[in-house]
Amino acid sequence: MTKDARRAFIAKASAGDWDSIVMTHSGFEKIGLSNERQAEFIHKEIADYEQAIRDSAGDRLTVKMLEKSKKTARRS
Repeated sequence: MTKDARRAFIAKASAGDWDSIVMTHSGFEKIGLSNERQAEFIHKEIADYEQAIRDSAGDRLTVKMLEKSKKTARRS
């Protein structure tokens, strides 16, 4: 999908009253996010990981997996 076609598709999708929208993963990745929106998403994701770690009740394996995911999110 070309850049102009992708823009037209996104405009049509956002203006319509759709129950769902189907598009390829690669096409979805090409939809840009502002730096502010991306930072907001990453901060929320890290906060969610931290809450999940607190809620894990000391399960070491779960905490280790969550810490790894949190570290990956911080690199984004």
